[in-house]
Amino acid sequence: MMLDIPEDNEEGEQDTPDKPKELKQLWTGCFQQSMNEFLQQFNESISVDEVLYREDIAGSIAHVTMLGERNIIDEQDKELIVKTLKDIEYDIEHGKVELKVELEDIHMNIESELIRRIGNVGRKLHTGKTLKALLLPWNPDGGSRVLKKVRRRRGINI
Repeated sequence: MMLDIPEDNEEGEQDTPDKPKELKQLWTGCFQQSMNEFLQQFNESISVDEVLYREDIAGSIAHVTMLGERNIIDEQDKELIVKTLKDIEYDIEHGKVELKVELEDIHMNIESELIRRIGNVGRKLHTGKTLKALLLPWNPDGGSRVLKKVRRRRGINI
């Protein structure tokens, strides 16, 4: 069973790698007004969790590989997503990806960049993924390695 993702964006325009529909802030669908800047700053975690991009990408690659192995997405889409995630990882390492506060966290920043680069195929990445599954790659050892990274980022020596 292959997943069928619509190819048109909300405006009825073709969603292509050259012109993908942008991801909006996570909570914008719930409210009529845009998020207050204070609330945006309060809600964001990218300033802390940006150091976790490798873990987030590794977890996403593992998940999309499973989707391909189970024939939930086709092999071509899986390979494109994996290749693009690796490219994004390289680009983050070399300062070529702007991480945006309005996208709140590292996961949403990577997802947004993936969709920007490959369009709706990138949306297939999270098929069947729960919040717990999103956090698991960051926490394989009970969180001690991740906590050390975050503490170093914040200048806390514990």
